[in-house]
Amino acid sequence: MKTTMKFLGLVLITLCLTLTSCGKDGEDGEDGATGAQGEQGIAGQDGENGEDGNANVIASSWTALNFPNSWDAVNEARFEISDSSITQEVIDSYALLSYVKFTGSNTAASSVPYISLASRYEIHDAMSIGEYISFAIVNDIGAQPTPPTNHEVRYVLIASSNLSAKSDARSLENMTKSGIKVSNYKDVMDYLGLAY
Repeated sequence: MKTTMKFLGLVLITLCLTLTSCGKDGEDGEDGATGAQGEQGIAGQDGENGEDGNANVIASSWTALNFPNSWDAVNEARFEISDSSITQEVIDSYALLSYVKFTGSNTAASSVPYISLASRYEIHDAMSIGEYISFAIVNDIGAQPTPPTNHEVRYVLIASSNLSAKSDARSLENMTKSGIKVSNYKDVMDYLGLAY
């Protein structure tokens, strides 16, 4: 019985120590080392392709044509718009569609080249790396009109044909096959899904 009492006493002391030490939290220890990486799981099934975007279309906003007040020595007035998206690749493989309209006007935009018979000038355009160039020329040397002052220009650069094996519905080739006339600003914007 003496042994049993001793044993019960030890159990009670151990139980008391356990209960008192469980009531207090000690400081957290350091994180353990990261375990070994498991095997790669099986790849999931590819989802459906999304609708083609305008990856092959670059469109500017309407910009006022700020030509100089007078013609240069060859009866030309130039205006450049900086555009870093005009790269050599764009120059080589994109078509340039440009439109002009009177500043602040709701009248229809006209395609470039634009010929103003009443004012006796023409507006043409070109691209070089990093810029769009608009230039006006006198179409009646005897008249010497002043360069245009009330026009805005907007240009659209569009892939001239499919640039990849995957068909791009927004290429110039497919647009013209669909019967869209590139001289019709509204139809081109509707076809490309661009705002007027």
